[in-house]
Amino acid sequence: EVLCNIGAAELLMPSGSFTQLADQRLSIQKVMDIRKEYDVSVEACLIRLIKLARTPCAAFCASAHQDGRYKIDYVIPALGYDCPVSVGQRVPMGSAVYEANAIGFTAVGTEEWTAGNSLRVECVGLAPYPGGLVPRVVGLLIAAAGTEYRAPEIVEVVGDALQPRGTGQRLVAHVVPDTNSVWGGNGFASQLRRRFPDVWTKFRTETTARHCPPKLGEVFTGSMDESIHVAHMVAQHGIGASTNQRLRYAALAECLTTVRQVAEELGASVHMPRVGTGHGGANWDIVRELIAEELVDKGVPTTVYRWPS
Repeated sequence: EVLCNIGAAELLMPSGSFTQLADQRLSIQKVMDIRKEYDVSVEACLIRLIKLARTPCAAFCASAHQDGRYKIDYVIPALGYDCPVSVGQRVPMGSAVYEANAIGFTAVGTEEWTAGNSLRVECVGLAPYPGGLVPRVVGLLIAAAGTEYRAPEIVEVVGDALQPRGTGQRLVAHVVPDTNSVWGGNGFASQLRRRFPDVWTKFRTETTARHCPPKLGEVFTGSMDESIHVAHMVAQHGIGASTNQRLRYAALAECLTTVRQVAEELGASVHMPRVGTGHGGANWDIVRELIAEELVDKGVPTTVYRWPS
């Protein structure tokens, strides 16, 4: 059932959906409001919000056992949060969990389920598991103010991605189309071609030698110097003006996975412009979340650059 709800969270509330809620105060009432808007399960909403969370929190589910006590069935923490609650743990008597004792009933409390760890518990009663009589309870465990926590995040700066900041190995990633055409215009790829012609020549040689254009999802690599490398991500279908979006999200996600692997092999940080939002016509909220999922959330430091407005 948890896997089904994770699937629902991805299919019905895809990357880029309600990212504006990421920095807002979490509450079970907000979860209930969102589930009505998207017509999905409470658990799917919880999972989606936890994925976006920038505060130390976790989603949980608890069910009643024969002794009348609730036990934790699962805990899904926000990335980087070491949640003090674990699967199988008994919920203390007197908890708000016991007050959410009917389907749709909510309860809120500030509690200590483990010594020294104050949590705000916000929860709601749901239908029991098949064969059960007592409602399951799902909700949020939100750490007390002052809890040490720093969510991994993309660093966004104003600057030039062709002059990546920092030291050590750096990997510059950008999007190119699935054609053998010369990168023209004033986009990032054409700037790279003009400023680093050897990088362009290597890419052109590799792709023309195959006697077929690059395919969506492929990544070609090169180097600007000994410490700065480049990854050409083939995630744009065609070139030129179009009424349709040219960037392909699935191809970008596939490319980013390869970029992560290359960065890990090099021990490099990743640097890129706001990929896909120029000629690609993509939604930055969606692209940003894909970058976070494939790179930042998996431990690869990533900086995104944009030109001054």
